[in-house]
Amino acid sequence: MLDFLGVTEHFSCMENTPFSFPALFRDMAGEAVSLDGVFFSGSIVSANQEVVEISIEKGESSNEVIFSFPALPEGRWSYNVLVQADDGSQRILFSGYISVLGVSRVAQLAGGTPMKNREPKRRQNKYHVPQKN
Repeated sequence: MLDFLGVTEHFSCMENTPFSFPALFRDMAGEAVSLDGVFFSGSIVSANQEVVEISIEKGESSNEVIFSFPALPEGRWSYNVLVQADDGSQRILFSGYISVLGVSRVAQLAGGTPMKNREPKRRQNKYHVPQKN
């Protein structure tokens, strides 16, 4: 049985590009947790309430699940992934927002200087110090 607290996870992707990622479930000791009898479901909701399903499949190992997100148009989408155990209880595994960047925005970001290499802007504090006469 899975025992967890749902987490909020926000991420970004490029428009019209599907993506997927694996998730491995382990206990606190690092041992694999069996996902037998556990069902996953997930959906994405746009600002205009359009609902798109997330494809979720069991992976090669007994503790692996593959989450596959469809190609999405530019915009901000909310999503959630739910877990339903064999006893019927259902909880949010993770949820958040997907910021889908348009191709022009991705090109703009790719052409810029990475944040860690940017020179910080020097702040010029101008204080007025009263003069004594």
